[in-house]
Amino acid sequence: MTSNPIFRGVATALITPLTASGVDYPALGRLIDWQISEGVNALVIAGTTGEGSTLTDEEHREVLRYSAERAAGRIPIIAGTGSNDTAYAISLTKYACEVGCDAMLVVTPYYNKATQNGLVQMYTAIADASTKPIIVYNVPSRTGVNIQPVAFLIVKDGCVRTIQLSDGTNTVDRALTMIPELVEKVSALLKKDEVPVAAEETKPAQ
Repeated sequence: MTSNPIFRGVATALITPLTASGVDYPALGRLIDWQISEGVNALVIAGTTGEGSTLTDEEHREVLRYSAERAAGRIPIIAGTGSNDTAYAISLTKYACEVGCDAMLVVTPYYNKATQNGLVQMYTAIADASTKPIIVYNVPSRTGVNIQPVAFLIVKDGCVRTIQLSDGTNTVDRALTMIPELVEKVSALLKKDEVPVAAEETKPAQ
């Protein structure tokens, strides 16, 4: 696990320009160049804003490949590779690594309503298959599932690098509401590891 950040500053969740016949690659190229010239620090490609869930597999892969090629190392490309199908997310993640994307944005599986243990297993499997850092994209208002603090701590130990809180509410407020639950759960986990100390027999004072 590396401690180096994927990027510092601002990342734009880029749209994917579309026409009646499909992706408008010349327009996408112009957007990428303009974002870079205006000083953005990274680009998120094929995320929620970029139509990641509605592109065909062929379009999705080509958008990732084209974007990495167009950026040409000028700024990091963060590829949206999440899916409610873990095998597909792994396949897309491997492809994004191969074509030069710098990090993966992996949304929690939508519709399936995975358990917390299921989320840990999914993110661990994707992280194991990836040669690049992964951002855990937690957006319960869209996916119907919310990754809990303790689950995230476990995933973090399994090499997922960071987390993005994004559910349409104030991130700071949401993070603060998570803290009491996190403290309670971590305390409970620590108590399980404590070795009970036998009580000493007390004798009445002479």
